Amino acid sequence: MVKKGDLEYAQLLRVSPWITPHANQCSVCNHEKVAEIEHAYLDWATYSSINEVYGVKQDVMQRHAKATGMARMRMDDRKRIYEKIVERALQAGVTPSVSEALNAMQHLDKLEGKVVERRETTVKTAEEREQEYAEILKLVPGGSKKSE
Repeated sequence: MVKKGDLEYAQLLRVSPWITPHANQCSVCNHEKVAEIEHAYLDWATYSSINEVYGVKQDVMQRHAKATGMARMRMDDRKRIYEKIVERALQAGVTPSVSEALNAMQHLDKLEGKVVERRETTVKTAEEREQEYAEILKLVPGGSKKSE
């Protein structure tokens, strides 16, 4: 069964009568790799990477996404949004503080319907934060190794 949020859902929208004028003129709809482009978009690929790989400019992709409902599907997938933010921060070499990491995990837990306890926020010194972070890294396989 095809449901809202699936790539197949977006592809079915293109055969709807109200989208026919868009599909007739859209370079994404008529692209030989339309499924790959849509999948990349829904997987939060950047507009510049979509342009680089498929030759689809940002304004064209935005128009296509809005017309097919993919822009809404992309924004509705909030868990994926948080995962991509964390992934891109790590790729950029950004190391979050312990409180930032815990805050992000609490947001993800809420999205997954898990009960989250509220904790009091305390002000900690840089040394205390580094020590907490080092303790957390010990729990992660390979986390205690420092990159050179």
